[in-house]
Amino acid sequence: MAAWEADRLTTGDDVHLVGTSGHQLYERRRDGTVVTPGDSKAEENSWSAAVLSLAEIMIPGHPHAEAWQRRNVELLIAAAACPADLTGGETINGIELSRWLRGTNIADDGTLDNHDRLHPLYMVSFDQSVYQGFVHGLADRVAPRAALHNITRVYSALVDKPFPADDGTTTTIYQPGSGEIHYPEGNDGGTHFPFYFGNFDLLVSLTAQDTGIDPAAAVWERLHNEEQLRLMDRFTDGRTYDAPGENTYYGREHRIGAMAGQAFLTLFVARNDTENRLRFS
Repeated sequence: MAAWEADRLTTGDDVHLVGTSGHQLYERRRDGTVVTPGDSKAEENSWSAAVLSLAEIMIPGHPHAEAWQRRNVELLIAAAACPADLTGGETINGIELSRWLRGTNIADDGTLDNHDRLHPLYMVSFDQSVYQGFVHGLADRVAPRAALHNITRVYSALVDKPFPADDGTTTTIYQPGSGEIHYPEGNDGGTHFPFYFGNFDLLVSLTAQDTGIDPAAAVWERLHNEEQLRLMDRFTDGRTYDAPGENTYYGREHRIGAMAGQAFLTLFVARNDTENRLRFS
């Protein structure tokens, strides 16, 4: 199944996000044309990359493994591509960004939009990219550095960038000393998502992508995950949510469980009794 899905993502022009031009990988093309208004392709790219990395790790001797590995890197780079990448001289995992990229999905300030709004929940969906660290680490392999592309840029936007507040002042997405989140243009997904952010904080901290950002990711991780525990303390069965409006996603409890499992595996790979196998190159 994994091989079939990986092949689907590396061949054929009729598959979403795959084409000879690559335009489907981006919200905005190089020339500024908006392909998908209000809907970044960042999340789709990073979740598609996940199965490519898994297949390549599971079946390294497969005749298509090299193609899967290359496409994985391409999707990771495209996911967090910003305008500055189009003119810079950076090369990541053998790909010269300014020559290969055909568009962008995030802004230079690290923000992105989804559902026709600047959406913090989709900014932290780059957890899907960083999870490649544990997938490779469990196999004692080094993950591609492409998985960390522009993560620091995105995290800085969560912690440091000021946005208009309801009282006429400005405030940041991460609220100082609090587990609360400010959604500059509202949140159409519900009211309670602390672990989405606490999970991302952990991944950023373990991969040192918070360099130069104050407070550090470990501080925010505690604040957001304590808020998550408060939600869970309301019940005796381990669930997080009550009223549908708290999180309108149909798989809301499953999502918490999946993130927790993947976060634990990343933590285990980084801080086990033998050595840190959370490596990117």
